[in-house]
Amino acid sequence: MSLKQYYSILAIAAFIFDIDNRLLFVVLEKKLKDYKWISQNDNVYL
Repeated sequence: MSLKQYYSILAIAAFIFDIDNRLLFVVLEKKLKDYKWISQNDNVYL
């Protein structure tokens, strides 16, 4: 799944469930950064 698809799905979910978008995206950005860092350095973690 691409990041664009990931963000689209989450944006739709936030709209449907009326989640506070700012909070959601702050959390998501942190998770995505962590995930990117781990995947770039996957030999360290996996």
